[in-house]
Amino acid sequence: MKEVVFQSQGMSCFTCEKRIKTATLYLDGVLSCEANCVNGQIFCEYDENIVTKEEIAKRLQEMGYEVIES
Repeated sequence: MKEVVFQSQGMSCFTCEKRIKTATLYLDGVLSCEANCVNGQIFCEYDENIVTKEEIAKRLQEMGYEVIES
């Protein structure tokens, strides 16, 4: 299991947090995800044998969020 923290632009409310969590958990291999609209951080735990942090970032970008690994 690996962990990644992204810094996100554009996450402004609790609805964004829920959307991010739901969308990332639909990816096979993502075990948990927490988003915080106050500090703009997204924390994910994932199985690196199934999904990569780049695939997680791509999913977030497809949703309209700019993300960088922090």
